[in-house]
Amino acid sequence: MKVLLVQQVAFQLVWLACALGGASGAAMPGLLAAGCFVAVHLALAPSMGRQRLILVASAAALGWLLDTGLAGAALVVYPESALALGSSPGWMLGLW
Repeated sequence: MKVLLVQQVAFQLVWLACALGGASGAAMPGLLAAGCFVAVHLALAPSMGRQRLILVASAAALGWLLDTGLAGAALVVYPESALALGSSPGWMLGLW
């Protein structure tokens, strides 16, 4: 129960770091926080690490594709994009 609560709070802090970083134009702090969170999360359950890593990578890839599609259709407009014009910015990966 305690571990679950700590993970929930940590996830919210990572989300906040990604959102604030994106709003200020600095994607790297949020991405680093998300990477650390995923690494710790995988370390806490080493027996399921590979399956969880595949799940996290799949969710990030699908989320990036969805966000890029929305940006390409001009349904979502980001203030900056680190990858290419019309694509989802890097800080959005941390949110996924």
